[in-house]
Amino acid sequence: MYTAAVERRGHAPVEHSKKPKDTMNISKENKSGKNKAGFLARDTSSPYIDTAPIENGTQYYAYFVLGDTETGQRSDTVTVSVS
Repeated sequence: MYTAAVERRGHAPVEHSKKPKDTMNISKENKSGKNKAGFLARDTSSPYIDTAPIENGTQYYAYFVLGDTETGQRSDTVTVSVS
């Protein structure tokens, strides 16, 4: 499971479910093109808080990490809507 919502004073908490000692690589893409798609953080505890300003349409996705290698398929993409 992978979710994101705009909370916490305009920052996006990105939550994921994983086993306690597993790691996720979280990536972000902004629709405006101001920030290119790519690696945001390696997270070991949920939720990860993205403290950068959130734009409407910001998308997050993740990969499971085993050791230092991304494994498995890319997660579903989560799009954040800002009202």
